[in-house]
Amino acid sequence: MLIRLTPDTAQDDVRLLSEAGMEWCSPGESMADAMRLAHQTQHHLFDTAYHALAFQRKGAFLITADRRYFQKAASLGRLLWLEDWRRVFE
Repeated sequence: MLIRLTPDTAQDDVRLLSEAGMEWCSPGESMADAMRLAHQTQHHLFDTAYHALAFQRKGAFLITADRRYFQKAASLGRLLWLEDWRRVFE
């Protein structure tokens, strides 16, 4: 996303995020997990990629408004429905 929005500063932006303590995930591991989720749920890799990242970080969840994906994957864990998540902060 950075490369599309700010191509002239994207490399510096990533460096700053790294220096700020931003945690990075292994692309290979994340993609393998995302493909397993896509196969298991019969859903788009685009959505499962974010869900796979949630499994890699302690305490992380994917918050979604995609009803179809939520119904398919909620039983796997680390997935919250957007409206339920909003109620926590009301």
